[in-house]
This record gives sequence, C-alpha cells and structure tokens, in this order.
Amino acid sequence: MELKYSNIYVFKKVDVGWGEDSQIECEMFLFNEAYKKGPFDYYHLLSGVDLPLKSNDYIHDFFDQNKGKEFVGIMDEQSCFICYKRVCYYYFFVRYERRKWGRFIVWLNKISVKFQKMVGINRNKDVIFKKGANWVSVTQSFVEYILSNREIIKQMFCYTYCADEMFIQTLLYNSGFKDCLYIPKEAGEHNMCVREIDWDRGNPYIWDNGDFEYLKKSNNIFARKFNSGKSEIVDKIYDYIKESNNRRK
Repeated sequence: MELKYSNIYVFKKVDVGWGEDSQIECEMFLFNEAYKKGPFDYYHLLSGVDLPLKSNDYIHDFFDQNKGKEFVGIMDEQSCFICYKRVCYYYFFVRYERRKWGRFIVWLNKISVKFQKMVGINRNKDVIFKKGANWVSVTQSFVEYILSNREIIKQMFCYTYCADEMFIQTLLYNSGFKDCLYIPKEAGEHNMCVREIDWDRGNPYIWDNGDFEYLKKSNNIFARKFNSGKSEIVDKIYDYIKESNNRRK
C-alpha cells in the first residue's frame, strides 16, 4: 500500500468483548492516541465496515462550514429511557455471554439484575443518560473534554451493558457542548452524526448494489454497514468518489 497524504498507525491488539465496558476502553484508547498526534479540527470514529460517500474536498468543505459543531447522534427521549437499565445495574458477566456457556451466563446476568432491583440498587440515578450511535465526528475541544473525564467515565460505566452507545452522548448532553450539537434539516439520530445507517431493514442493514443511487444522493458524509462479500457497491462508491475528486481538480 502506497500512502501519499497521511500515515497509518498500528497499535497492539485490545481485548474487547461485545457489550461490555472494554468497548469504551478501546474507544478511549483510540481518542487518546489520535489526540497525541494532533491537534486536529475533527476526530472521526469509524469502523472497518464504514465508507465515505463524498470526495475529500467535499468532506473538508463541509466540516469547515460547520466548524465547532459536534456530530453526535442522540435518540429520542423514549429510546434513551428504555436503555437506562443498561447503566443503572451492574452486569458482571457480559464478557462470557457469547461463549460456550452463553445461555447460562445470560440467565445469571438476569438473576443478578433481579437481585439488584430487590435490594434497591440504582447506580448513576442522578445522571441524565442519552443514547445514540457510537460512530461520531467530534472536535479537538470535545476530545480534550472526554479525555479529561476518563476517571468519571470509568467509574460511571464500569460493568454496564452496551454503554459504548451511551457514554459520549451522556457526557456531551450533561456539558456545555450540548449547545454545539449539529442539528440537521432531516431529523434522525443517524443524520446528526452524518452517517447513513438503515435500521429499518437490518441490524443494521448491509448496503447492496441496488442502493448505489440512494447513497449517492445522501446528504450524509459516511455510510455503514458494508460487507466484503458485496464488493460491487464498494467499487461503485470508490469510482464515484474518485470521479468527484477529479472534477474538483
């Protein structure tokens, strides 16, 4: 691979378990490592199944025009309330739910939560929690704020369940950065973080070749999820972006 404009940094593997607080630790690690290479106007948290939908120039222009905005998706009040149970009890066995004794571990977690309810445990009861996609584009200032609160984050979200979709939203909403939230013309949590994500047709839906025209017309900057087994749509988007870049030259 030949790099022309940027560097790729490869770090040691981090042991991450689905649904557990190690996901938050991993994201904090990435923010911290990127921050040490900065400063940058924006930090984009992307996964290996994401793609940009726009040219480099378009992306730069968009974030220049919206400088200072925080692109963090936050769901409606009802959805946030439903997910409160993820953070008000202790989930000690999440790491083992997808292993050999998974069903027994799920049962054990349920028994543990029932017991906590019986004895009146309600951790973090004074915090307003919010939920949304963990894929965000945030400013240098907000990354500094996240890192400066790492001990609070660790204490608040230790032994929680799928709280990687809540810790950034909660931290932002309970701070002055709430006023910097990007509010798009088209309503929707995924539009707030400028990610094209379809939860109606999947969990989320994997974009296919027939979705190309829809994605091309999207106002969002990134899209997910894509699958290496459906490479035709990836090739089409790559060619479209390459053509867009050439037109700007």
